[in-house]
Amino acid sequence: MRRRAADGAEFAELAACGRRGEADELALVLLAEGLDPEIRRVAGAFVVGVPVEQVPRARSVLDAVAGERSEAVGGPEPPPLPGVRSRMGLHAGLVLLAVFGATGPWREGAWPFARGAADSGRILAGELERCVTALTLHADLLHVLGNAAALAILGSALARLRGTGTALLLLVAAGGLGNLATALLHGPGHRSVGASTAVFASVGALGALAVGRRRRAGLGRRLALVPVAAGVAILAMLGMAPGTDLAAHALGFACGVGLGGLLAAGRRPVPHGLDALAGGLAVAVVVVAWAVALLRPGGA
Repeated sequence: MRRRAADGAEFAELAACGRRGEADELALVLLAEGLDPEIRRVAGAFVVGVPVEQVPRARSVLDAVAGERSEAVGGPEPPPLPGVRSRMGLHAGLVLLAVFGATGPWREGAWPFARGAADSGRILAGELERCVTALTLHADLLHVLGNAAALAILGSALARLRGTGTALLLLVAAGGLGNLATALLHGPGHRSVGASTAVFASVGALGALAVGRRRRAGLGRRLALVPVAAGVAILAMLGMAPGTDLAAHALGFACGVGLGGLLAAGRRPVPHGLDALAGGLAVAVVVVAWAVALLRPGGA
C-alpha cells in the first residue's frame, strides 16, 4: 500500500509487525543497506516502509532477511545473560564524579589538565599516559554527569556479559586506544578530556558481543549485524552533538567493536580468577598513568 509522507513524498508500506522491536530491527537492517526506512502505527500494527523509488531494493533486502530467519529456525537461541549482578559501571561513574570533585571543571593552566589532558602533540611526543589520564577528567559538571550515567548503564551491562574486571579492562584499553588514534588522526594541536571515548567503546563492544551471540544462534549476516547498526545509530544520535569530539567518539566505538569481537570469539565466560586479574590490571593502568603524569619532568 502507498501513502503520502509528511513531506509529500510517496511512501510504500513493506511489512506490518506486531511488536515495535521487530519493526525497529527491520528498519535498522534497511538503514544499514543505505535505505531510508520509516515506521508508522497503522491499525494497531507497526508498519515499516520506504520511499517508493527504494521499494525494489528494500524488498530484496527483506526477502534475504526472511531467508536468513527460515534457515535459523530450530537453531539454538542466543544464550541469556549470565546470572551475574555487577555494578561496575555505577562504581566507575562514581569514581569519575569523585575525580571531578577534586579537579573541578576545565581551567586553563590548572595542573590536573596540564598534566592529564589528551594533548595530541604531547601524546605523539611520547606522553602516552595522557591517553588514559584524560579519561578521568571532564570539562564541566554536565559532561561528567552524562558520562557517569552512561557508564552506570552500559558498563554494567558489559560486565554482566563478560565479567566485571574484563569489562573494566576493555573500557580502559579501548578508551586509551581511541585517544591514541585520535591524536594520530588530528596531529599536534588537539586537546580533549572525558570518558566519552570509553563510553562509546562500551556501545561498540556490546554490539560486537551481540553479533557473536546471533551468529552462534544461526542467524544470517544481515540479522546478526543489526546490533552494530544500532550502535552506529546511537553514535550518530549522541556522538555528534555540538562541542563533542566526534573523531574520539567514533574511534572509541571502533576500538570497542574490535576488542568486543575478540571477547565474542570465546564462547565460555572468563574464569573468575582471570577476570579479577583483568580488573586489577585496569586499575593499575590508571594509577600508573597518573603516577607517570605527575612525576614526569616538565609535564605542566
